[in-house]
Amino acid sequence: MPLRVHPLLALWFASSIGLAALLLDPTFDRRSLVDLRGFRAGVLGALGRSAAVFAALTVAAILVPSAPTSFTLPDGERVLLEVPVRLFALPREQPGLWLTVTALYPILSVAPQTLLYRTLLVHRYGLLFARRSTLVLTGALAFGLAHLLFRNAVAPSLTFIGGIVLMATFLRHRSNVLSWLEHALYGISVFTVGLGRWFYGGAVV
Repeated sequence: MPLRVHPLLALWFASSIGLAALLLDPTFDRRSLVDLRGFRAGVLGALGRSAAVFAALTVAAILVPSAPTSFTLPDGERVLLEVPVRLFALPREQPGLWLTVTALYPILSVAPQTLLYRTLLVHRYGLLFARRSTLVLTGALAFGLAHLLFRNAVAPSLTFIGGIVLMATFLRHRSNVLSWLEHALYGISVFTVGLGRWFYGGAVV
C-alpha cells in the first residue's frame, strides 16, 4: 500500500528544513523575516493588486461554467469529471468553514509557502540568475509545479500566474511579511469566489 502524506504535513516538513537552513546560514539576515520597512512601502500596492485579483477571479467564476477535477473512488481508482463553478458557494453555504479557512489558511499554508518559494529560493539561488525576470519566472514555475499534486490544470495555472506577481513583489520590496499578506489575500479570494475546490486534496501519494 503506498504511503499517503497530507499535503500540509509535507509542506511544513519541507519548510522546517528550509527555515533551519536559513537560520544556520551566517549570510542570512534573520531580521528580514519580520522586517516591516518593505511592508510599509508596498502594502498599498499589494492591497490594490489583491482587489484586482478578486475582481478577475469573480469574473472568471462567472464566465467559466465548469472545470475538470479528479476524484478518488473508494477502490482507489481516480476519475476525471467536469465540476461546475459555483460563485461564492463557500461563504454562502458554509460561512463557518469559510471563516475558518480565512483565519487558518494564511498561517497553515501561506506562511510555509512564502518561506520556501520566495525567501529561501531567492536567498539560496538568486545569485544564479543574471536577470531578475528569469528569477521571477523560475520562482513562479516552482510555485506552480508544486500545485500539480492537486491533479488538475486550474491550480498550477493560477499559481504560476500568481507566482509571477508574488515573486516580483518580493524582489521589489524584499519583505517576507508583504509577500505573505499578498499571497494570503489571493488564496482567500480563490476560496471565496468558488474556485477553492481545485486547491485542496486529501493526500500526496
